Amino acid sequence: MTTFPAANYMTDSARTEGEFKTGLESILAGIKELLGGAAESTLTIASGSVTPTAAVHSVDTEGAVASDDLTNISQTNHPDGRLLLIRCVSASRAVVLKHSAGGIGQLSLIGGADLTLNNVGYWIMLKRTGNLWEEILNNFHINWHLTFSQMPTGTIWDIPYAETPPTGTLECDGSAVSMTTYEALFDLLGVWYGTDTGTTFTADYTTDTLSSAGHGLNDSDVLRVSNSGGALPAGLSASTKYYVINKTTDTYQLSTTLGGSAVNITDNGTGTHKHHKQFKLPDYRGRFRRGWDHGAGIDPDAASRTDRGDGATGDHVGTKQADALDSHTHSITGYQNDTHGNYLRDSGGGATSTGAVTDATGGNETRPVNITVMTVVVY
Repeated sequence: MTTFPAANYMTDSARTEGEFKTGLESILAGIKELLGGAAESTLTIASGSVTPTAAVHSVDTEGAVASDDLTNISQTNHPDGRLLLIRCVSASRAVVLKHSAGGIGQLSLIGGADLTLNNVGYWIMLKRTGNLWEEILNNFHINWHLTFSQMPTGTIWDIPYAETPPTGTLECDGSAVSMTTYEALFDLLGVWYGTDTGTTFTADYTTDTLSSAGHGLNDSDVLRVSNSGGALPAGLSASTKYYVINKTTDTYQLSTTLGGSAVNITDNGTGTHKHHKQFKLPDYRGRFRRGWDHGAGIDPDAASRTDRGDGATGDHVGTKQADALDSHTHSITGYQNDTHGNYLRDSGGGATSTGAVTDATGGNETRPVNITVMTVVVY
């Protein structure tokens, strides 16, 4: 921590040459601790904390994991009132800023909620106030003039001006996209809307190795696994995200962390095993979006909504309904015809029964007045 010399310190005729030099060095060191005084450098989280040495830093997760909590920021090098500007070092390594985690150097965030830095374009400015770091501003909650690539992952937008997705977005068209390329979006959507068909593999629990001829995988690729007709090898789970490690042409191992150790597999499993490299996006093409009923009873057919892609049906986000017309009747007035009783007269003058069918009317569907847009999701 550097403090500037007091007012008139440098102009005091009693200053010695050594004191004058020390004063200049203090000024230089203090400037380096101010915004713009020194180049951005990287801090790595250690046990939930970092120790800034300047005013501008990018922050990396401990062990390069996909997500890490930042609970406290050391105040050793920053006097009271000093400003700090931070961002994440990579979109694939999210830094979760924890609000009021406790202790010296805890964060006091606007709105009292945690914030996630998962885009290198997201910056947050903090001010040291006593034992706290108070949020002053950020550029991703208050700035509505951001590019799509700077917006929070998973944000849905309707595009009225183009027929190709803007940079930083994908069209919500039900397509399967790479879990590796779009890992941040995959972390949000998971496999709610389905996966690719998958590639079969076998397991050798004695070496924790999986085999799939010519699998085409690369180390650090993101995968999910599934099983049909049996059980996955013990140690693997269909609900876990895995990273490929130690791949060869026909074999590979899996880790639960990027570059981590291999998962310990204790048996070979049964049935058919598959790995999946792609997850599916929701498909909003040609559909009206409807608010989740969530037990409100507004959607009378919520219980019969169909599979969104991962087997979930009924009253759940992402499930679907076909078109329908509310049940109703039409009244038809008849009159007496000769001695045959109460009948309707047909256009030819003969008598018909009261089971007559009206002519068809209308178009190919029942719909309100509408205009089309392209729905995209920020990745």
